[in-house]
Amino acid sequence: MLKQYEELAVLEQGDDGAIVSTRGQDGPSVLLGAEYMEHLAVVTERARRQLEAVPERFEVSALRLLCSEVHTLMSTYV
Repeated sequence: MLKQYEELAVLEQGDDGAIVSTRGQDGPSVLLGAEYMEHLAVVTERARRQLEAVPERFEVSALRLLCSEVHTLMSTYV
């Protein structure tokens, strides 16, 4: 998906990353810093463990999917 681009414009800069626009891409993209990615990994793992303890009678499939998606993002990052 990511290729070398001639132009990258920072739309919004934050402490943990930035929202950027790149020529050739539809819509903005998000760039996250390494420290924030590590924070997301820790929080996601904690959330996954807590979800395992939730009784089956409660609907948490969306939360499990969110944890899975962030885990996939983290695996790709690593």
